[in-house]
Amino acid sequence: MMGPQQIDVWTLKWRHLSGRAATELEDLLTPEEKTRMNRFHKPDDRQRFGLARGALRSLSARYLDADPHALILERGPHDKPFWSNGEPLRFNLSHSGEWVLLAFSNGLELGIDIQETSSGKDILGIAETALHPDEKTHLAQISDPAQQKRVFYDLWALREAALKASGDGLSGNRRNFSALPLPHPRGWTRRNYLRDGVQIPLQFHDCGRFEGHASALAVVTENPRDLRVSIRDVADAPA
Repeated sequence: MMGPQQIDVWTLKWRHLSGRAATELEDLLTPEEKTRMNRFHKPDDRQRFGLARGALRSLSARYLDADPHALILERGPHDKPFWSNGEPLRFNLSHSGEWVLLAFSNGLELGIDIQETSSGKDILGIAETALHPDEKTHLAQISDPAQQKRVFYDLWALREAALKASGDGLSGNRRNFSALPLPHPRGWTRRNYLRDGVQIPLQFHDCGRFEGHASALAVVTENPRDLRVSIRDVADAPA
């Protein structure tokens, strides 16, 4: 298990996995997970889900020195997943487009998100119903379409990571939280998330740039000074 101030982020460009490596990850899935995987109609969605869940089991088992098949996945009050037999490991994952991101900590609640910056979406229309008023105003003031698109997806990734870290997940009140101003590309940036009248201290960190994608990491802690983040490729994980 990692130290209490360590955050590990693992990246997976799932299309680049060899056939054997992909099969080994998918073989780690439970029958229920395989059933869920096979419900996806599109082959890309099916494979992306299977590899993401397989990587989650494989990496979690290494941290816990456990059998990946024996890990029991359950969900909290707001649908946040956790290993019922995996204390004190915390994890979160996200997948979109070409990438899967997985984050792990020793007891610190966290959330991670990645969004493919696809074209053709009505950014301002989505912002009108999903973003905080300050974020909507900020977007509307950006005249350059490319920059507006980049900022929109940066905000979206930050908001999703915050909702996951807070434990609210998709049930969270998206319009009551603003990710502005955007975090500094280096170091930690604090935002408070209000849930049930309590301020939750969130620390945002840049996960780096993935071509055609926006990403963000959020960790629940008052003091990020001693936090250390490592970003590695799943393909480099020890066997």
